This record gives sequence, structure tokens and C-alpha cells, in this order.
Amino acid sequence: MQDSIKLAQLSDGYRYNSDSLLLADFVLEMGIKNQVLEVGSGCGIIGILLKKFVSNLDLSLLDIQQENIELIHRNLKQNNIQAGVLHEDFRNFQNDKKFDFI
Repeated sequence: MQDSIKLAQLSDGYRYNSDSLLLADFVLEMGIKNQVLEVGSGCGIIGILLKKFVSNLDLSLLDIQQENIELIHRNLKQNNIQAGVLHEDFRNFQNDKKFDFI
């Protein structure tokens, strides 16, 4: 496993911080299983951290903003991570996939 991650993020608006790291650590301590959906993914920091520690995780990242979707794709590619990326409003989200953790 690579020790570091590379992340692009927006220069304005919400930027990840220590809260993102604490949340990822909390989720890992909860004992995630197979299917995880991250809602409001931003640049994808939380999902990327989870996937670095649980490589067989089936990760889906959802965000409503196109600029965040572009960042997510870029960050996944930079970190050689496979994940589903969903560009939609969570209020309208419908999916047959069952998630262990949202």
C-alpha cells in the first residue's frame, strides 16, 4: 500500500480538513464491510482514505456538483483507485445496490 495520497481540491468553498480524517478513522473503527456509499463526496477524500485501508471495498461516491465529480475522477486516477462515481442529487437517488455503510 502506498503511504501517501495525492488530492486536488477546489481553491474556494469547502476544503477537506482534519474533520475528514477523523470521520474516515471513525468509519474504519466501525468495521466497514463491502459496500460503502459516500454522499456529498467533495474531492473524494473520505472514500479514498477508506479504500487505501480496505482495498477490496466496493466504494461509490455521490455528489451533486459537476466540479466535484471532475475532482473525484481526477483524484481516483491519481491514486490508482477504482470506485463508482455518481453525479446526482441524493434526494432523488435510487439504486438497487445495497450498501453496508452510507
